Amino acid sequence: MDSEQKIEADDSAQGVVFSVLQSIPFVEYWQHAASVLIIVLMSVWGRSRFVQITSFWMTVKGIFLLLFPGTVLDTMTVGKVDAIHLELMRGFGILLLVLGLYSIFFLSSPDSTVEMTLLLAHTVVYGLQGLNVLNAYMYGPKKKTPRLSDWGLESAMTGLPILSLISLYYLLSKPDWGGYAELPSQRNLHLRISFLFLFLLGVVHFAFPAAVIKSVSTTKSVDAVHAYLARSIGMLQISHSLVVARSTNFLREGDKSSVFVGQIVGLVLAMSSVLCSYVMVAAYHSVSSLVMVGFMGLLLTNCLYGADFQAFCKQCQIDLNSLKSFKLKLP
Repeated sequence: MDSEQKIEADDSAQGVVFSVLQSIPFVEYWQHAASVLIIVLMSVWGRSRFVQITSFWMTVKGIFLLLFPGTVLDTMTVGKVDAIHLELMRGFGILLLVLGLYSIFFLSSPDSTVEMTLLLAHTVVYGLQGLNVLNAYMYGPKKKTPRLSDWGLESAMTGLPILSLISLYYLLSKPDWGGYAELPSQRNLHLRISFLFLFLLGVVHFAFPAAVIKSVSTTKSVDAVHAYLARSIGMLQISHSLVVARSTNFLREGDKSSVFVGQIVGLVLAMSSVLCSYVMVAAYHSVSSLVMVGFMGLLLTNCLYGADFQAFCKQCQIDLNSLKSFKLKLP
């Protein structure tokens, strides 16, 4: 009798263990482990390669977000999305694309200030986006739609802290932070103007996402996805402003012009996106559309006056030669 009860108890225990194992999302754990492994592999190539690889990833992801915002939103949200969601995702993609392009433009630069500036911008991106994700995960709606999916937030919470720590380690361990005495230059004035507006816009988007969206869009209510994407845009604007601010201390005029060219690319894409959204889906108020396009037009004019396209083209030639001889050396 005792042996029969023991067998039944063992079978019951095995059943409990099996049901617990079935409830563990092994697929999600494997995906998180793969993300961690990829990030660790990127870090072992050293500071310069880490910046180049992450910048390339930003460029590719930015292009994908710009061209296929709906596809990305379907994978990271639960519920139906609207035109404002799509427009915010495109804006996020444009800013991410430009931040990645900086590394390509600076590929041949011997200036240590350039690499330090990119590391600083990347560290701010990972840190602020980590706070954004944590806020959405802890205080976001659990049942109301549209909302961010738990899987997407958990994936971001896996990779962003590791990227932040690696980037911060490389930033703090860099022996030479660079920086050269500023020379009197009209170009520096244009850089400071861009920094001021980008930084203020970034702070406003990050701190008051609902107010920003209601003031410019036709949406009647601001949901958690709207707020998350607006904060993501603000985070990238702040990181862009740091690149612009530090570029006044760059040694080469070509590097300074590369910052302007990146801003020009981003502004042209953003203006086109706003106009298309207004004409096709009426995502913005008429006055808001005119104000946004006019404001971006002023920033574009400032960048056009500040850029030295001749110096930029010469640097692009050097960058192309560097790309031809580029080799990824294993540690």
